[in-house]
Amino acid sequence: MQSLMSFDHAVYALIAANAKIYLAGLGDREALTPENRLKFHMVVQSCMSLFYSAFTQHEPGLIDPDVWVAYTNAVHKRMESSGFVASRTLSCTSYPERFQAFVRSA
Repeated sequence: MQSLMSFDHAVYALIAANAKIYLAGLGDREALTPENRLKFHMVVQSCMSLFYSAFTQHEPGLIDPDVWVAYTNAVHKRMESSGFVASRTLSCTSYPERFQAFVRSA
């Protein structure tokens, strides 16, 4: 649980460090310069990596159900953005199918 919380903190620090790019990408990912689009994509990839880590710990019951609900709520909130969804779709293909299916159903 502690490593998951440390990863969570690192992802939020990454979002904060790239706040301008992150917010712009959420609104219109395609309007970003190629360099900033890559930065935005890497922030989204980090978010999805964190979610995958929580997912793999949730499956065998290693994290509290309330913690899992918090992660799924955060991901659902992010998926309201077309920019996040576009980058998430590109990054999700590297994950196992069971996780991809879960994300698609979210």
